[in-house]
Amino acid sequence: MSTRLILAANVDGRSRVLSDESGLSNAFTSVRGFDPLTVWLHAPGKSLSQDASPRAGDPIMPPPAGGATICIVTFPPDSWIVDPDFDPVKAGAEYAARIPGLAETFEADHPGMHRTPTTDVGFVLSGRIVCEFDDGEVELNPGDVIIQQRTRHGWRNRTNDPARVAFVLMNDPAGE
Repeated sequence: MSTRLILAANVDGRSRVLSDESGLSNAFTSVRGFDPLTVWLHAPGKSLSQDASPRAGDPIMPPPAGGATICIVTFPPDSWIVDPDFDPVKAGAEYAARIPGLAETFEADHPGMHRTPTTDVGFVLSGRIVCEFDDGEVELNPGDVIIQQRTRHGWRNRTNDPARVAFVLMNDPAGE
């Protein structure tokens, strides 16, 4: 669970708390421990201060051209996904509902692998996570940063503990 604090300026230009929300979560019920939480959306053509902030439970979506999404994703250990009670049909439906636009990019023949139409900057907050890509993989630890530029990739947590990664997804208005 996360807390999001949004500050803004009042009419006198003094900073103030606009929103203070704690306990934010978008945890899946079909994938124990998976929590993809959107914390900010930026739509093109709006100033950053005019953007509507998402509510807890809003789906993570790739931003439109010229936009950006900020999210924090908790990845459960891979062993939790291969649990005997795991139902891939139920999980697929939940992915489609909770991460529309991203869920459709996942490959049926290579679970977890996908290519997003965005440049993504990932900051590992806690735990260890492996990023797989066409020519190999790399393990990332707290404090590590990864920038993937519209590339095919997948996330694996081969440890026994959850991993949390903050992502900024940016969609180039030129689509390049």
